[in-house]
Amino acid sequence: MEQAAKPYSKLRIAIMIVAGVELLSWLPFLPNVLSTPWSEYPSGVPLLYLLTILVVFPALALAGLGLAIKRQRLRLAAGLVAVQPIALVLSAIAFGIGVMMHGF
Repeated sequence: MEQAAKPYSKLRIAIMIVAGVELLSWLPFLPNVLSTPWSEYPSGVPLLYLLTILVVFPALALAGLGLAIKRQRLRLAAGLVAVQPIALVLSAIAFGIGVMMHGF
């Protein structure tokens, strides 16, 4: 007889997979980031975008992964892991709107 699936077990696995993909997409940036001196980084909005991609998104993915591994607060973990894809889709939409308004 098959054992009944635990509640949210598929959600937990999906959270861990998405967090793993986000962390793997972050790894290729590391050699360049570690070899570039701090004085060569841009300032202002580009620096904010760079820090978001390199620090905030991986931290959110790690937090979501940790919560999913511990089987605690899976909805929060799903929200944390979903921030990066949503932010990247919204930035692509904003770029498309800017191109439509001002041209390329």
